[in-house]
Amino acid sequence: MRKDIALAVEKGLPVYAECAGLMYLCRSISWQEKSYEMVGIIPARIRLSNRPEGHGYVIAEVTANHPFFPAGMTVRGHEFHHSSLLDSENLSLSYQIKKGQGIEGKRDGVAYKNLFASYVHLHALGTPEWAKNFVSLVLREKRRSPLSFSG
Repeated sequence: MRKDIALAVEKGLPVYAECAGLMYLCRSISWQEKSYEMVGIIPARIRLSNRPEGHGYVIAEVTANHPFFPAGMTVRGHEFHHSSLLDSENLSLSYQIKKGQGIEGKRDGVAYKNLFASYVHLHALGTPEWAKNFVSLVLREKRRSPLSFSG
């Protein structure tokens, strides 16, 4: 299943992932000196911790255009994660965090092809555009090239 998910993302499947979804899409998750393989489409590793790494309300500005969000848009939500990303320095991050922690203190929002993954749990009523943009992207990709999930 992990390989099929990675292949589908490479083929252009629109994916929106929050928190645990972000973690699942990374290379691995480490907890108590054990490491578990994940999807690997995001070239970073996750380290779980005993205490929150990010907790509370988030306000972020989108700094780079992505099919889900135009640059300059403000998004609102919350975060609550007991993990951090390792090896995140080469990721393309699309959020500048104004309030909150995110992935790198003041950055969040991994953008890759039609994938967007973040620690931020969006407040749907505070950011209603994302759902419309996501559905538009799904319909556009479906018309462009119906995806096959078989390897």
